[in-house]
Amino acid sequence: MRRLGLVSLALGLTLGCTGSIGDGSGAGPRKNNTGGNKGNPTDPTDPNPVDPTMPPPADPTKPPSAQVTCPSNGMEIVGKRALRRLTIPELEATIRATFGITATQWVGLNVPPDSGSEDGFTNNVDRLTVSPEYARGLMESSRAVANLVSGDLLTKLLPCATTGGTSCADTFVTSFGTKLYRRPLTPAEKARYMDLFAKTSKEDFMSFVYWATSTMMQSPNTLYRSELGEPDGKGRFKLTPYEVASQLAYTYTGGPPSPELMALAAANKLGTPDEVEAAARGLMFDGAAVKPAFRDVVLNFADQWLGISRVGNVKKDAMLYPDFNQQIQESLAEETRQFLSSVILTDKGTVSDLLTAPYTMVDAKLAKYYGFGAAGASGFTKAMRPAEWGIGLLAQGSLQAVHANGLYTSPTRRGHMVRTLMCDTVPPPPPTVNPVAEVNEFKTTRQRYEELHAANPECHSCHMLMDPIGFGFEHIDSAGRYRLKEGKFDIDDSGLITREKAVGGDIVFKGPTELANALAKMPEVNECMASYLAAYALGVSHESAQCLVSSATAELLKGTSIVDFYVKMARADHFRFRQ
Repeated sequence: MRRLGLVSLALGLTLGCTGSIGDGSGAGPRKNNTGGNKGNPTDPTDPNPVDPTMPPPADPTKPPSAQVTCPSNGMEIVGKRALRRLTIPELEATIRATFGITATQWVGLNVPPDSGSEDGFTNNVDRLTVSPEYARGLMESSRAVANLVSGDLLTKLLPCATTGGTSCADTFVTSFGTKLYRRPLTPAEKARYMDLFAKTSKEDFMSFVYWATSTMMQSPNTLYRSELGEPDGKGRFKLTPYEVASQLAYTYTGGPPSPELMALAAANKLGTPDEVEAAARGLMFDGAAVKPAFRDVVLNFADQWLGISRVGNVKKDAMLYPDFNQQIQESLAEETRQFLSSVILTDKGTVSDLLTAPYTMVDAKLAKYYGFGAAGASGFTKAMRPAEWGIGLLAQGSLQAVHANGLYTSPTRRGHMVRTLMCDTVPPPPPTVNPVAEVNEFKTTRQRYEELHAANPECHSCHMLMDPIGFGFEHIDSAGRYRLKEGKFDIDDSGLITREKAVGGDIVFKGPTELANALAKMPEVNECMASYLAAYALGVSHESAQCLVSSATAELLKGTSIVDFYVKMARADHFRFRQ
């Protein structure tokens, strides 16, 4: 069978293509009693022309960017047309849902990891490219899945396979092709697969299923989410119902469209804001309860946004923090996930609630580690925070441990964390920087940072944006626990948020609780949260995302819940149109 590698298609696919049947020659299906693999049929492929309606990139060796520049008037716009490669989890979910394959049967894709964007997200459309290594890994993975589908799973998936024949081949192509492509196949696409059947029918039915499965998995129609649309006669492109269905499914469930969502697309019931919002609600809720798939989407966003899972890689000095072990690190990460789930999904909290919730979630290990809370026999339970420990998201032990050093706290890193929450841009450090003075018994961490940064003109302008905020967390040690003193010294946890006068001017605070309460009242924090939520949902930078969902952001500024923001986001024109 002639090879149709994704490497040679990478540029063309990004600009637009219909997709075509292809596979890598080499290992065929496993042999069975009827003969197994006896030859490689020739694959008739169609050319993959560049979409004539899309402008060529300035640099023809690079695909056009999906990022947009927001207008200065704050007007809500729609994003650019794109072919968006599925992330590894999205593609794996699609394959598993299509063929009913479990993790035991198939470990998953053998491809390089998805690259993270500057925002920390691994689903940015501009970063989701197809490298030669990815193409090879996808080809190998397609063979593994094809072996399963054409072997152990075949009669379960396709009962008519026991007799085979043209009708059964048609059923396979129609049913499983539609699931992988997330739309009905065109007559030309279907004809190519049936031509493949004609070329393999002299061997056995299993051989056809193997090659059909492998080629479908490598098709750009499977690998990419189409966000191209069709001209609407008004200068924009209206997404097809199946494109809307895919966008909704991957945004709100992390997986392919369900049969119910495909039915809505087939009935052309995803064309208005009301229809799209209703579909989004159906994906998010089962009655009043949040569906597990949407919960996973929210927590995956938070994990990448906040770097929660990084706590597992943090190293602390074993002499200073002997209790900070792998079990505690795992519990710290899960504490934050449980906290986020409780505030955002169970309590339907606002951004303010997220920042000021007076409780956290602890298990038996953390109750002992922190010294407060009484965990149940198993699992995590709600525990009210002692007054001096701070409140809300920023007081989470996982975040405080991640944004600290191995020996001592880091006011700079903790302050930078808060600035990120405000969407403030902090200039990068110069090529060479002086290290913070080593710990000694005569000075506190604050004194050492102030001497090096505040007193140094070369460091002062940038560090004044971060250090005075980070000083407010000094009662929380490097391992995320409250401390009364730093060694023998009293702790000064007074801090300062420098702001432009136009947005209210500087804010003086003392300790993490006052800091959290101050942040909760700042409109820019709500706007920033909205931009990051939308960036993850839409696969663009948070700067681009701001003007794609500005109407939903306005609702968040009025105090609507984070969950309601997700609902309102579905009403944005971006879910139905492209420019």
